[in-house]
Amino acid sequence: MNAEMIIDEPNVEQVKLANVAFNADDRNNANQKTVILLVNDYPTNTKIEDIYIKVVAINEMYDTAIADTYTMAKHILELNIDSDVQAGNIELVDKIAKEHGIIGKKTGKEVNFYSFATKYCHFHNVASFPIFDNNVRLLLLYFNKRKEFGTFRDEDLRKYKDFKRIYTYFISKFELTTLSLTEIDTYMRVAGKGKLAG
Repeated sequence: MNAEMIIDEPNVEQVKLANVAFNADDRNNANQKTVILLVNDYPTNTKIEDIYIKVVAINEMYDTAIADTYTMAKHILELNIDSDVQAGNIELVDKIAKEHGIIGKKTGKEVNFYSFATKYCHFHNVASFPIFDNNVRLLLLYFNKRKEFGTFRDEDLRKYKDFKRIYTYFISKFELTTLSLTEIDTYMRVAGKGKLAG
């Protein structure tokens, strides 16, 4: 994020404006609606083909950089996630993100697909799983530096339990509790890209 950039303090109006901007972008709108439609049509995770189509869609539309989507789909199938996702079990994010056996070509090590895992869980239980991505990360760091709404470090955002706590406090701090998590997620990703610079 540009060090000179100023982003207006979050409030209900700013969130609504971000959602209008997001929905005005045909690609963003289509991406989100497509994933929602797929999850509605294939809500469970007990068949490889149901999981696979959702993994491919989220990976493609949200740029999560999984080179081997079929292996990820098999990993999710083996985890038997439906009860955890419905219960909002935040440990599920790490279970999906790790121990799938997909090795990065540059590092030679297993890749932590943390952002993908938050998105996969989010679309199956919007109220319990806020999305983490780099835009959200930048926004939280930006406002923490200026408003000190919590004591945390960058690396804390990559631990989902801490991320959700920080995210929830952000909502409370800026009095956004009347809004849906979907609206707030959209705001954070749009504002993190600088589209609401004031």
